[in-house]
Amino acid sequence: MTRRVLLIISGILLSFTALALGQNCEKMQGSSADSVSYLTKAKPGQEDGNCVAAAINKLGEQHDESAIPVLVKFLGFQYPAGPLGKRNLEARKHGFGPTFPAELALEKFGNRALPAVLELIKSTSASREARESAVAVWMNFYKDNAPTGVALLKQEADKTKDPFARQNLGYAAFLAQLNWCSPEQKAQCKAAALAHYSSPLQ
Repeated sequence: MTRRVLLIISGILLSFTALALGQNCEKMQGSSADSVSYLTKAKPGQEDGNCVAAAINKLGEQHDESAIPVLVKFLGFQYPAGPLGKRNLEARKHGFGPTFPAELALEKFGNRALPAVLELIKSTSASREARESAVAVWMNFYKDNAPTGVALLKQEADKTKDPFARQNLGYAAFLAQLNWCSPEQKAQCKAAALAHYSSPLQ
């Protein structure tokens, strides 16, 4: 089964799951602003994970760009323990697409989400899981041209003066070429991750 097919299946399953997850979450059942407000106050590790997941899924469906910053906050957030959470965690470990809710939601915004995703990758305060989740969103956007996705991450690393941000971006490029390139693109992706860019890519 191809990655693209798995992405489609994942999206369908998570869309149907969103309603079930949110049935008892009264605080975020109104507008997208209600869901944003709810998630702004929520914590990624809080006990009420089903409501968090439902709010994330809802915002992904509504395509409200004002939700992008709060969705980025939840990159790395896993579904609560249970059959769905365990299945998604196992699939994510094997690179089978956006099985964490914030990944799937942000990917629906296309390139509009990439600036905020890039800032999270640079961040020294974000968790490793969140940065890896951000790389997944970044590379899914470049899934049809993975070497370009890797090269852009490495370019950002090379032009960034902050040493910690540069390290995070360099690791992101390494991770991207390792996990998100097809066998046919592996050589190009590896070359992109090892290259040094002194000027923006054309």
